[in-house]
Formats: sequence, structure tokens, C-alpha cells
Amino acid sequence: MRATLTLTTIGLLLLSACSQSYRPEYRSVVVNEQFRLDIPASMQATNELHDFASLQYADEQNGFFLIGIVEPKEDLENLQLYYSIEDYADFVQRTVGGGLDTFNITTTHAHVVNGYLCNSADLFGAIRTDEGPLEVYYRVTVMESPTYFYQLIGWSGRDNAPVFRSIANQIECSFREQSVPSDPDSLPPTEPGNQAGAAAEANPA
Repeated sequence: MRATLTLTTIGLLLLSACSQSYRPEYRSVVVNEQFRLDIPASMQATNELHDFASLQYADEQNGFFLIGIVEPKEDLENLQLYYSIEDYADFVQRTVGGGLDTFNITTTHAHVVNGYLCNSADLFGAIRTDEGPLEVYYRVTVMESPTYFYQLIGWSGRDNAPVFRSIANQIECSFREQSVPSDPDSLPPTEPGNQAGAAAEANPA
């Protein structure tokens, strides 16, 4: 299994509190003609959150961040790795949590979204800084299709958890694979680097 890559510092240090009454408008985006989902219109494309995630969006004003990673099952099987969605989701959750100084997975939920198996988890953690602990909330979601695992990893400050959990639910429930070429709203590919067994690691170092 390949070494994991890290989320960059910017997505952790720009966390800020948002209004608990925040209700965003949503827009649909298509990623590399492979999958689509709805995200808050206030989130903007970036390439500074992760080294190779194909989906990277940030709302710096409200402190919301989202990445998506595509994992071909064939790449895993070539390494003799045959994951169930439960095992793969556990790997992703613990990889994300392992980059924090402390973390706790509070809830996990297995369900079906638009015909795809889905496993989502709420993860709370903290990172030590010179000013004291930076407390964060992650929503870690894994979708399974016949040929791919999809990681959707969103995060915000701990105080934003109730608002961002609702946003993450909306994003998660909008997920669909693309079967036909789409419109110009699709994102351009990021730098290649996909290797088997990758998950985002939330380590600001």
C-alpha cells in the first residue's frame, strides 16, 4: 500500500467560525467527467489543499474545505488488496485521524445514496499549535461503485460542526458518477499521483 499524502497547512489554519444560521445556495460541479455533486456556491476551486485530490474546493470566509479522491479498485486488486467498503472506510478514517494530535470518531453511518454504498463518519480532533490546540471537525465519506472507491473529505472548525454536518449531508446525497460527457463546469485534472491505497492525511506539518 502506498504512502499517504498530507493536507496542506492552509486548509487547517484558515478555519473560522460561521453563522449558525448559514444556509448556502448550491451548484453542481463535475469532476474530470467522472462524478458530479452539489457544493455550496461560496466554495471556490483550489489546488492548495492536497497534492493530488481531483476535487479541491474551499470557502475561506466561512472556513469550509472539501477534497475528493478517486481510488480504482483495479489498482488495489493488483496489490492483492480486496476491501469491503467497511474496511476501506476504516482505513480512510484512521488515516485522516492519524495526522491529528488527537482524534475521536464519534459516529459512523452506513447507507445507500443514489444506488451507491456509502459509509460516512464524524471525526473530531485537535492539532497542537503555538497558540494552543486547533480543534477541527471532519466529515469522512466513502462511496463505492462497481469499479471505484470515492473519498469525500470535508472539514471545518469544531464550532462549525452543526452547520458543516448539514452541508456535508447535502454534498454526500448529491453524489453520482458521470456516464456521459458533461458541460464546461468540470474541473481540470490535477497533477497525476494516484497510486493504490491513498487517503488524505490531516497533518499540517
